[in-house]
Amino acid sequence: MFPLLLRSFQYSKQRPWALELINTKHQVEKIVDPYIRQLVEAHIENNGGYSDNKVPRNIFFDTDDAGLRSPKLFLPNHQGGDPVPIRKIRLRETLSRTVELKKDLNQHVNLRNNHHVAIYQDQQGDYQEDLVSFWEMVQRKCNDQPLYQIPDSKGQIITTLHINDLFIMGVKDLDEDLSKESKSFLMRHVYRVQKLSTKFYEFRLAYNNQLGNNDFPNYIRINNFGKRKTGWFSYHPQKIEVSLSGQIRRAAIPTL
Repeated sequence: MFPLLLRSFQYSKQRPWALELINTKHQVEKIVDPYIRQLVEAHIENNGGYSDNKVPRNIFFDTDDAGLRSPKLFLPNHQGGDPVPIRKIRLRETLSRTVELKKDLNQHVNLRNNHHVAIYQDQQGDYQEDLVSFWEMVQRKCNDQPLYQIPDSKGQIITTLHINDLFIMGVKDLDEDLSKESKSFLMRHVYRVQKLSTKFYEFRLAYNNQLGNNDFPNYIRINNFGKRKTGWFSYHPQKIEVSLSGQIRRAAIPTL
């Protein structure tokens, strides 16, 4: 087993970012591709410029009455076809709290990120959560411990949530075999986990690109195990997997 280097330092990386989520001058300056950065800066300048270092709203996309968004920025198509719309860019990010896993190998753990949330039912039948960071997960792996654990040894895992996991939300009484359900109906209720923190789970419609729309049904937030607007039992999250052929099936529940 390799030794962990418990040394925190700065580490730079690049990450994909939806163009419509760019809303500050600082973010624009972190765009990796210099040509795209120049296009974005020129587009902002030609449309009124920054306001208190903020990017004007709806500057990169037009939205029609049906809610469909069309891009305003394009790259030239060197093969002679139509210009290529710019929808995503890459940002350079510097992480100040990372741990190097192995000397002379470019592998790091971001101590700020969470790996998963385990939702479990305790001995009294109440739903609880166990939030696990990436660092805790690395320690479990290095010590040959089970990756999924819960504080209550006699409790039962209901499901786990990771960023980008898929869930069917807001549908009751689904058949255990999802192949017996209408696929077109299920697809309208498939959500992707967007963010995770303590009793704060954000879901967004998986097949809708309106990333800035935080209204229902595009966006759902759960922050308790109740039955009200932001309650777990208001939406009955059911974890699924979607195959490359588009088949929907229930995801397996980790065993302790």
